[in-house]
Amino acid sequence: MPGLSDTQLYNLLADIGGTGNIPAWNLGSGGTASSSSRWLALFTTAPTGNSGTLTGATEVPTTGGTNYSRVQFAGQLQVASSGGVSGSAITLSATAPAWVTALGTSGSGLSVFDVTSGYPVPGTVSSISGTTVTMSTSVSHVSNSDYLQFSIFPIAQASSGSEPAVTPGYVASNASVTFPQSSANWGYVTSWGVMDASSGSTYLRAWDWIGNYKWYPFVCTQASPGVFTNYDYSPASNSYIVVTAKEGSTMPTTSGSWVGPLVVTNISSSTFSAGVNTTSTGDGLFREIIGTSPNAGQNIPINSTFSLASGNITIVGF
Repeated sequence: MPGLSDTQLYNLLADIGGTGNIPAWNLGSGGTASSSSRWLALFTTAPTGNSGTLTGATEVPTTGGTNYSRVQFAGQLQVASSGGVSGSAITLSATAPAWVTALGTSGSGLSVFDVTSGYPVPGTVSSISGTTVTMSTSVSHVSNSDYLQFSIFPIAQASSGSEPAVTPGYVASNASVTFPQSSANWGYVTSWGVMDASSGSTYLRAWDWIGNYKWYPFVCTQASPGVFTNYDYSPASNSYIVVTAKEGSTMPTTSGSWVGPLVVTNISSSTFSAGVNTTSTGDGLFREIIGTSPNAGQNIPINSTFSLASGNITIVGF
């Protein structure tokens, strides 16, 4: 499919995920502390566009005793001015903040990038305690007083294949993200978003629906309802899917709406419907999301802890 080159993809996904390791990613050459902190937000109503704002989105409220807050998943820490590196251990200039130790298990699974040297630190974090970061292998490309970027995201995976069977480049989280325990009902969470700050209508860098499902291409007939065809994946009857345009494609026109979760019906081999009457043929992308009719998303009642496991946050460069 037409889309970003891998070089563009690396830059884009590094910006979204708050990572950086090679000069092309340019997250702070010369060792200055760049603004690269990122937070994860949860929405009960997903955004209705990609304008960079929270257009159409309803975020879980912080009022009403919910105990909800966005969770930081990327940011910079500095290496100590002396004795900063020994074997697989890195000594920080100050005690690691709570946000970084809360990810994974005591920081496990995090990727580390040396902003000052422009190189990734080999391996991933095994644990973080106090000022000590223990990596899964010996540390290289790190010097005293360097700035290090920590993130749940590793280096992006390059695209593969050739048209029409192209797997686009992507990046998937390699550490879990856990939100505060709810002290009131949060409702049905449908989607997540990457934000620039811990609160407010800050810039939305990327978002997607909850659930460890992939996006798949489809073609659709002109019918009432339109019939989807996909030979790689068939969603379950009565489950929910969402659709979006594929770069270079033309979505079917409709007398209804493609917005929001759609209920899957009429499954037959590699075809199914989603309750939308189409007035032309077309193609695009679809994916299944968590939940079955009549409730899309993950219900988070009072006294519950919601976590996105490693691999459950994937950003694809269509």
